[in-house]
Amino acid sequence: MASMALPNPLPPDEDRSPGYLAVMVICLVLTITFVALRVWVRISMVKSFGLDDWFMLAALVSLPIEHWYLKAEALIQFHSPSS
Repeated sequence: MASMALPNPLPPDEDRSPGYLAVMVICLVLTITFVALRVWVRISMVKSFGLDDWFMLAALVSLPIEHWYLKAEALIQFHSPSS
């Protein structure tokens, strides 16, 4: 019996980087919004800014750097010619 080859799920010229980048931007905006709200509540309402808040701010500073790196990687990987 001859075996059937499974079709490729994506055409070789389909670029998925716009969707990938859109998800990254949405996550970045949501993260910045929620951390800003938490910092505002902790400073203005609770009047208690603890060590965990400082760690969240440190992580928030590193997040755009990571997103910039992933964006560059996505554009290079998705736009490189397939071999």
